[in-house]
Parts: sequence; C-alpha cells; structure tokens
Amino acid sequence: MSAHKRLAITVSAKRDIDDALLYTQRRWGTEQRRRYRVQLYQAMRSLNDFPERGQARNEYYLGCRCLPVEQHVVFYYLTDDTIVIDRVLHANQDAAGKIGP
Repeated sequence: MSAHKRLAITVSAKRDIDDALLYTQRRWGTEQRRRYRVQLYQAMRSLNDFPERGQARNEYYLGCRCLPVEQHVVFYYLTDDTIVIDRVLHANQDAAGKIGP
C-alpha cells in the first residue's frame, strides 16, 4: 500500500469553494451549504486513495486532472508527495485561462 499524499488547496481554489458555498447558502439554505461542503471535501480527500481517478485534461496543462462533484469540477495535479487542488469551478464555466500550475 502506498503512502498518502498531502492535500494542498490553492488560494484560488479556496476562494472558489467559498464562493460556491455562499451561493449555495443564499439559494438553498444553511443545511444544503453544509451538505455540499461535506461532498466537496470528501471528494477531494478521496483522491488520497485514488489520485489518478480524475480524468486527464492535458489540454489545459500537462498533468492537469479533473474530478466532477455535483455542479462543480475540481481541477488538480499531482506532484511526488502532494495532490494540489488548483481550482474548483462550476461545470458551466470555461476553465481555459482560469487554471494552471
């Protein structure tokens, strides 16, 4: 069994998550915000068990991967010891120019 990688979330990704959760709270309430937050973080932590489970998206940059979570897409890349969460964008957003290592 391989050792788990460290999970690192960039400032941009943290801002994306905060924005998504604020929108969720305004639209559907506090309980739905809490549930969505749990879903997002569980999905990101699940990458520790299967780091390459997200689809390769090398058209954005070499090593880019994405993991859909409900209405959002987690963009990330791997280093030797870290899973770097680059951005968390709404599925309808064009990621071109918004993501990059």
